[in-house]
Order: sequence, then structure tokens, then C-alpha cells
Amino acid sequence: MAIVSSTSVPVSASGRLLRTREKVLHLAHQADIGSVPRNIRAVLALAGDMRSSASDLARAILADPGLTIQLFKKANSAFFAPGKQQISQMSHLIVLIGLENVMALAVSQPTIPIEGPAFRRLRTRPFFHLLARTSLASFMARSLAPDMDLDPQKAAACCIFKPLGHMILSIAVPRSYEMVWRNRTRPQESDSTARSFTGWTPNELGLFLAQKWNLPTLFKNSISCPQHRIKRMKWESKGLIELSGGLHMLLYLAGLPTARRRLQEKVLDELHELSGLSRKRFNKEITKGLRDFEEENKLLYKILEDQDLIQQLVI
Repeated sequence: MAIVSSTSVPVSASGRLLRTREKVLHLAHQADIGSVPRNIRAVLALAGDMRSSASDLARAILADPGLTIQLFKKANSAFFAPGKQQISQMSHLIVLIGLENVMALAVSQPTIPIEGPAFRRLRTRPFFHLLARTSLASFMARSLAPDMDLDPQKAAACCIFKPLGHMILSIAVPRSYEMVWRNRTRPQESDSTARSFTGWTPNELGLFLAQKWNLPTLFKNSISCPQHRIKRMKWESKGLIELSGGLHMLLYLAGLPTARRRLQEKVLDELHELSGLSRKRFNKEITKGLRDFEEENKLLYKILEDQDLIQQLVI
């Protein structure tokens, strides 16, 4: 269903679209991205260990997209970040809000089912695929970032926020998002479908929520930013945004029903050029990210393996 400008839409149709947008937005505000129970246990163990550092705890938190998003929402709220201060590094966030608040949020964080009928019913849904793919992208970014003179914590966080709108829609309106998911091989048609059924494209919703949550500009630009603006940015922002976008594109292509091997190879070449590393070192670091993900997020790795993404991934 094509969406035309509001000047040519009948009043009744325009009103229905507006009501749909408002309803979906209300559901989106209530949607929580669940966490893997094992990740929450790891975070709580480190938070309660006086010998662990903020960096150790940050690494454990960033292994879980759901908890990462919740903490950045909290840290950038008016209570913790009054005025224009915005927090984009997890270690800084931990110091700012304190261990007690980190632990309280981790304890209250909803978790995803990992076994039984609920897990078997949900594991093939788009949300689980998106969650696993997002986590894998963050691990790869974290591995590549240091050799690119980029902050690995910011790199991981950018990858986590990149598909924010998609993940929220897949939770808030799962049946409508199923229609979007079926058209994922054709991004423009997918966006048109999303707007028809929900009143939003995924990126529009992601950007709206990021603005509402007072998230850093870096995260908002990771969700969506015109290429001409990215080109004018300083290396840190440009590198983080392009690294996040490239890794998500690579995994998106690997996760399609028919793997786009040549397109994956093209994206890999672009990521290699962006990294400035030798091909051998680049391959080593991106493979390390995959292996770290397999070790630290076995459940999500298995989901991607069952859906053939791991087998179809070109690295």
C-alpha cells in the first residue's frame, strides 16, 4: 500500500493513520527488550565482586542488548543527566549511576524464555533473530574497534542501537512486524509495509524513541543518518557509524533466506578498507568477535546457527 502526502489523503484515512501511529507509539513505550538470563547473572556477579573493574562490568553489560538499552535510557534521563550531558560510554555510565542502580536495573530486567514451549514458540520469531544478530554485530565491533582507534564500548553500543526501531516493533506489534519481516529482501517495500500497518518505518520509530530518551547524538546517527552528513564527521563518529552500519548489513545479508554471497564479499571489502588493517588482521579480529559471541552468548549463537546465518556468513 503506497503512502502519499497528507494533502492528498482523505481526512478519514489520515485520521486512521494518525491513530495507528499513536497506538503503536504507546505500545512501543511499553515494550521491553528482554535479556538472556545467563547475561544478567554474569552482570550481577561482577557488580557484586569488589575485585572487578568498571571495564569488566561494562563488557558484561554490553554483551546483552536489552540491559544495555535500559541502562542508557536511565543514565540519559533528566534525573541522572540533567541539562545537555549525554552518556555514550558504558564505563562512564556505571560510575555516574552507581553499582546499586546497575544491580537494581539488572534484577528488574525482563528475561527471555530459554527453554520449554514458550522458547520453542518464540525462537523462530523475528525478534529473536534481530536480538541475536544485534548481539553478534556488537561483539564484532568490539573486537575490531581498538585497532581502528575507536572506543570498543561505543562501537558495541552503536551496533546495539542501530536496529532499535526494528526490535521495538517486533515486540510491540509482532503480527504487523511479521508482514514487514516477510518483505525484508526488499527494504523499500519493507518500509512501505511498516508504515502501512504501523504508521512508522522502523528507523522513524527508532529515532523518535532515541530523541525521547535523550540518547546521545552518536546513537541517533547510528540508527539513521544521511551519507553526506556522515562524510563530514570527524573520524570517531564517522568510523563508529560506518562500522556499525557495515556489520549490520553483512549480517542482514547472511540472514536472508538465500544468502547474498557476492554482496557480503563487497560489504566485507568496504569494512576492511574502513578498518585500515591488513587483510589478515582484519579477518582475525572479525573472527574473534564471532568466537567471543559463541562463547559468551551460546543461546543466541545457537539461534543464528539454527537459522543458517552462521553457515551463510562470509568472513
